[in-house]
Amino acid sequence: MRELRNRGISQDISTSIIEEVYSEINEHDLSERALARRLKGPIESLAEMRRLYQYLIRQGFDGCLAQSILRTHMTQPEVDDDNI
Repeated sequence: MRELRNRGISQDISTSIIEEVYSEINEHDLSERALARRLKGPIESLAEMRRLYQYLIRQGFDGCLAQSILRTHMTQPEVDDDNI
């Protein structure tokens, strides 16, 4: 948004452009790609899950989506979400 505004594009137009672009992005696929950059194999510990969860949050992903994605990569999927 800032870059578009710095180039002289009005806020209304830049907002519209960004909304259109992001509406076409599948956030689930995007989060899987982000996780793939850090994931070395199945998640085997709660500490590793917490680290990866924080990574996804810092990347701007929703907490519920991050938990859902991480659960699919765990060796023990019954980890309580309250411990993340």
